[in-house]
Amino acid sequence: MENLPVVYMASGNAWMTQSLFEEWFFNNFVPKVRCQLTSRGLEPKALLLLDLCPAYPREDNFRRQDGKIRALCLPANTTSLLQPMDQGIIKTFKANYRRELMMHLLLDPDYSSLVTSLQKYTIKDMCYIAGKSLRQVKTSSIEGYWMKGLGALSNLQDDISAIPEKESVNTLINSAVEHGLDSKYSEDVLMEWISTDDNEPNF
Repeated sequence: MENLPVVYMASGNAWMTQSLFEEWFFNNFVPKVRCQLTSRGLEPKALLLLDLCPAYPREDNFRRQDGKIRALCLPANTTSLLQPMDQGIIKTFKANYRRELMMHLLLDPDYSSLVTSLQKYTIKDMCYIAGKSLRQVKTSSIEGYWMKGLGALSNLQDDISAIPEKESVNTLINSAVEHGLDSKYSEDVLMEWISTDDNEPNF
């Protein structure tokens, strides 16, 4: 578990719980943020912005004793407008994830059907795909999404102007061609699959 590229935890109903979130916050988030800031010669001071998920304990529970690393919940009905993750970071990550998964399927020499191929994947496999997909989200794009949430004008706008799903489809098509694979699906079909749950709540 320590060698996975992501922090993996699980609950019986697959939902976040208060105990899991507290464990992640104090045992993963705080130490890694402190290490990152210290390595750059910065004061270990940070604020984690959260939505009003019922699984999160009270804000007072998310605070180091010195109060320099803490969490703060955004006001109700403002997450889609203010939270940087909702300005495009999650969307970009998901487009990368679907692209990587589809490439794995395309390169599978024993591919017979989608269901059969997916059944061969383990949680460990998916963790590695998720880790790779997250690393592919550009730092400049994350900065741009922050500026978008703040409503500020920035020269980073060019980095966030591209549609992540479109970029993923183009990369997928180019990779398939490089490996000598003839795609059976049109660009429109791939775009529909990669952006399939954009309009679903909580996605």
